[in-house]
Amino acid sequence: MISTPRTAATALTMALVLAAMAPAASAAQSGGGMYLGGMFNIGIAENANAKEASNPVSGTFLIGTKLNPSFLLEGRASLGLATGEAPQWGGGDLETKLKHAVGGYGRYLIPVSPTMDAYGLFGATYGRVATRSVPGGRWEAMNDLSPSLGFGLDIKVSPGFGIMVEYASLMDNGAWNYDAISVGFVGRF
Repeated sequence: MISTPRTAATALTMALVLAAMAPAASAAQSGGGMYLGGMFNIGIAENANAKEASNPVSGTFLIGTKLNPSFLLEGRASLGLATGEAPQWGGGDLETKLKHAVGGYGRYLIPVSPTMDAYGLFGATYGRVATRSVPGGRWEAMNDLSPSLGFGLDIKVSPGFGIMVEYASLMDNGAWNYDAISVGFVGRF
């Protein structure tokens, strides 16, 4: 494997996220708080062969822990639910779908009000995106491991339940990138 600044940054990000997971269990036991959630995602998939972005749909399961009042650590797993299409430069359409994605992330919380926090998201995502020309093309899948960045709002509806709204840049391999706009919920325990 050829080492580039991008792969080095991804490896460093993954190492930091994994290193932070070790104290997560003790933080949760000492009152940090675990949470589970789900998200509905509309992807923004840009490909060099398409004139515009397509919007595949996916669902995400997440699990995390609050390490301190300002920092959360979470893991996510996503599966594609529906494809998106965009016109190709050579005619016809390019159909895109997220096959799957997994990632580890940190979220830094910034209190906005007693019931709402803004947050910055950072971490790394490994995923598989497939594309094909329509009509009649074969699916071609591409894997990517990328640093991921995003921002969002965490709205506390009750002490044990919250709603999330988020924009994140999840994967970028140069020939294509995959961002997502997401709405979800979290249950804290």
